[in-house]
Amino acid sequence: MSQLITIKMTIGIVFGILGFALLCYFISRFYKLFSKRVKVNEVQLPELIDNKYFISADQYQFSVLGEINKKGREIILGIHDIYGNKNDFASLINNQNLKAEISFLSFNQRNIGDNDYYQTKNIGILINDVLMAIEVIKNKYENQTITLLLEGYSCGLVNYLLRKTKHITKIILVNPITNKKTMRFSFFSKISIFFSFLFYLNKTLNINIDYHYFTNNQEYIAKMKAKPQQYFLNQILQVKQINKKIIKKINNLSVKTLLLQSNGDKFYAPKRLAKITNPDVTISSFDNDNHFIFIDNLDEKVINTINDFVQN
Repeated sequence: MSQLITIKMTIGIVFGILGFALLCYFISRFYKLFSKRVKVNEVQLPELIDNKYFISADQYQFSVLGEINKKGREIILGIHDIYGNKNDFASLINNQNLKAEISFLSFNQRNIGDNDYYQTKNIGILINDVLMAIEVIKNKYENQTITLLLEGYSCGLVNYLLRKTKHITKIILVNPITNKKTMRFSFFSKISIFFSFLFYLNKTLNINIDYHYFTNNQEYIAKMKAKPQQYFLNQILQVKQINKKIIKKINNLSVKTLLLQSNGDKFYAPKRLAKITNPDVTISSFDNDNHFIFIDNLDEKVINTINDFVQN
């Protein structure tokens, strides 16, 4: 009898140890999956070269769109949607309706467009890169103010960035993700994600994106299809996570903010947007079917709204 009890206790202890080890393993996987901490191998001081490239502290080169007017007074720094690129803002470059005192600048994020391959393990890297760009711009053009423009899924970064820098004077949010049902994974994708979570968090995902949800510009769609982007599992899941509570994040902002919303955007949920009660946030809606609203020339009224917001 005592021998049977001993065997049962031994089995219980073994299963207890295995259960504890399994729990620790899952906790470590979740931590790695959602951690935004990054270590950057700092080799040099970040710099902006001839308005063509940002060079980061780890010597990664970012291609730039736009140019800063040395005699200007305001700079808009555009951060494109994770599923887009710097050309999302094409119509803001040399736009005759944008005030001469306002400069616009954007850059391709790591592993996007003509930038080199980089294993983007989490969005902490993107947060660091945006902070780098802000710091470089402010050091070079210290008398000009910086308005940060965030597009689509990048809107979820706003609170993280504001906690890290005091150089952002104003915020422009363009079509934040308020429709939670837009980003879905197929059954087989979910299985792949599950096993990747268990064994290989650095897995790359080939996502079949229908860019007709983003824009009606056929030339842009053709270019994006010709060179499909690869995304990392951590990157995709973190971006989805930080946008779940986007309304709460916007309501917590204490910086003057302009929210531009196209009424025909597939990522737009009017009932959720109506829950924004922050007095520092001005919502400007307009008739447009695109998520990426700056690829094609916009109505002059939208550009004038941006002019008034940035300069007043």
